[in-house]
Amino acid sequence: MMPRSCWFSALVLVWWLPLMRAEQQQQGEAGCSGSDKKCGNLTISYPFWLRETAEEEQGSAACAPPDFEVTCLSNDTPALPSSLPSSLGFAIMDILYEGDSLRVVDLGKTRLSQASNGCGIQIWNTSDKLARPFSIGPGNVNLVLYNCTDASMVRRDGGVLVETTLGCPNHTQVFASVEEARAVEGCDAVVLPVLGGGASGGVNASDYDRLIGGGFLMTWENPPAPPRKFAHANHVVLITS
Repeated sequence: MMPRSCWFSALVLVWWLPLMRAEQQQQGEAGCSGSDKKCGNLTISYPFWLRETAEEEQGSAACAPPDFEVTCLSNDTPALPSSLPSSLGFAIMDILYEGDSLRVVDLGKTRLSQASNGCGIQIWNTSDKLARPFSIGPGNVNLVLYNCTDASMVRRDGGVLVETTLGCPNHTQVFASVEEARAVEGCDAVVLPVLGGGASGGVNASDYDRLIGGGFLMTWENPPAPPRKFAHANHVVLITS
């Protein structure tokens, strides 16, 4: 005959399993893990989530981390917002879920290559546009962009700066360098992480356009697990020793 303690444990297990399955189903319907969606060629999975309708926004609020909200630009490019309201965010090129990292492109820097749209865009350090749970990943190399109002001062500076086609014609000129950022008269310096140049790890500032378009690695801290919600609030299990 089954001992009374074992019989009681089996009864509790039989009663509890349906509730656990109902809870998991509720979380899936609310937009948590298991609700994968596509934006372009990328699958958006937990902890990231893609909001498409107001109803989905309301349902996802219970367990989808707000910091991981993704916008699908032009229906084919997933993007994360900047932490600075006045600056452009980051286009997601790839997501490495097992490594808690992703490859992104700083949209603010790519806009500089479009002269007609680049005028008037405020250039920020990429690190200033990131807030927890995101940070710049290891293994990137810094590309320094100097936005200058007086190019003649740069040419007399004597440093290793590469003249670019970025910036606003007849107003500002942008120079690039992979050296450590320094003060150059008449210029504002901003730092953009870029991927290294293969096994050697070297990069050349003259490849600025390719480096900006290639993006950089960003990492994230996983959010706390969503709170557990029981399907039936009036059922309470009290086990005493």
